[in-house]
Amino acid sequence: MADFINLVPALVLLLASYRLSILISDVDEGGPWGVLTRIRHLVGVAYDDYSVPYGKTMMANAMLCVYCNSIWIGLFWTLLYFFLGGTAAWLALPLALSGGVVLLAREASS
Repeated sequence: MADFINLVPALVLLLASYRLSILISDVDEGGPWGVLTRIRHLVGVAYDDYSVPYGKTMMANAMLCVYCNSIWIGLFWTLLYFFLGGTAAWLALPLALSGGVVLLAREASS
């Protein structure tokens, strides 16, 4: 059984979860090579006359919901940490660094 998670890996996984949740749900972010834009279209994300996104399917609605995404992404990182230990934090580090930059940029712009 894995030991209880330490503070640094927990912070890395928290920031990685934040970044990935925002990346998936924010329609202003297309992801690398527009992959997320294409996935959103495939699952049924559409736009009204004012360019406001809405879901035509349950999966599309879930994809647009940052709170919904964060639960599944958090579960993913938890399982990865349980099975891989600290390696999961190293895999999450690029997303965590990006998440930290996004948080700082949002704070600086407000």
